[in-house]
This record gives sequence, structure tokens and C-alpha cells, in this order.
Amino acid sequence: MARNSASWPAKTRASRAVREWATVVTIVYSQAALVRMAKSASSKREVSITQSGSRAELGQKPGGRAQQEVKAVASIEKIDAATKHVHPARAGTHGGRPT
Repeated sequence: MARNSASWPAKTRASRAVREWATVVTIVYSQAALVRMAKSASSKREVSITQSGSRAELGQKPGGRAQQEVKAVASIEKIDAATKHVHPARAGTHGGRPT
């Protein structure tokens, strides 16, 4: 005997509605790091954060993009070539000098 969907338990009706309207969402996440080292006469350290994003044009498939860029100027105390580690100067110092 066929059952009317109105007589189904609420949980069953809700899950059926979700299956009927469900869409597949694909998210692509990427992360990259770029480091540039150069000598500088300035002792000024700074950090800047830039955020941007966009969405698909009207009438196009749903989509969007978000981006965050962090730029930092820091002091390096030493570079250990044997272990390939960069040791930043401790907070409050610049090349061993208090700031």
C-alpha cells in the first residue's frame, strides 16, 4: 500500500527534501609561501595583510574566490646552511640590538 508523504515521520520527510534539493559543492584550497631575503639598511619591521575576493557573475554557475596575502618584513639573526634553518631575531631585537 502506497504511503502519502504527509504521513511519513518528520525526519523522513526532511531527509527526502534534502536529497531532492542537495547539490554538490567542490572546494579547491591551495596554500603557498614565497620568501625573499635581502639586506636592508632599515631596521623597520612591518606586517601587512590584504584580503580580496570575488563571486561568479549573475547567470553563471555559482562560484567564487577568496584570497589573503600576508607580507612581513623581519630581521634574521642567522642562517644555518647545514640544517637549512633560518633563525629570526628574537622579539624586541634587531640583529642583536634592542629596538
